[in-house]
Amino acid sequence: MVDRNPINKPPGGKYMAHYVGIDASFETANVCVVDDDGNLCLERKIEAEPDAIVESVQ
Repeated sequence: MVDRNPINKPPGGKYMAHYVGIDASFETANVCVVDDDGNLCLERKIEAEPDAIVESVQ
């Protein structure tokens, strides 16, 4: 859960709606995206190339 206490408001005043975790090796990367409640939004195994990683989380 995200602490939405105004005292802990991030710079710019916006909270992140999604969080991305990446576990990368030389050939593949596992990408996981969850929302601020911890619900799984995306889980994917992709090529460990920067363009593939960016495309998977856009």
